[in-house]
Amino acid sequence: MATAAKKTAASTEVDVIGAGFSTEELAGIDSFEAALALVTEKIGEENVVRADAEIGDGFKLLENKDTLIGVPFIIVSWDFHMGDHGEFVAAKVVAKDGRKFIVNDGSSGLRDQLMGFTAKKNQRGGLLCAKGLRRSDYKYTDEDGKEKPATTYYLDTSA
Repeated sequence: MATAAKKTAASTEVDVIGAGFSTEELAGIDSFEAALALVTEKIGEENVVRADAEIGDGFKLLENKDTLIGVPFIIVSWDFHMGDHGEFVAAKVVAKDGRKFIVNDGSSGLRDQLMGFTAKKNQRGGLLCAKGLRRSDYKYTDEDGKEKPATTYYLDTSA
């Protein structure tokens, strides 16, 4: 059964939930179901919690930026990071219908717009995008001389 963390003024001993698995128990895990059953048995069902509920903030990675074309949203906050292909922006966005997304962008579109806004206003949050995103499709020539399609997304700032 689960052991709750204990600490009193007279004692510095603390029992940590989930720290008592034996090598044999761990070696016997052969599936996700077996791992879940072992953990539930050892620490109690009430202590098996979902990471997205306990640690996460409810924002999920946006897989397709087309989802936000023409959809009003507010950018709650954004940060700039270095990635494998250079600097990119990671923005936390809440759509008008309440969906919460993390929008990553390393292009001359969103990233550059948010860099410019940040430099101008010294602000990295609270940007209302009443018309959502817009999309620009174009072709470019790669290093092998082949023409390829590409897309850049922008905050729709049209009147």
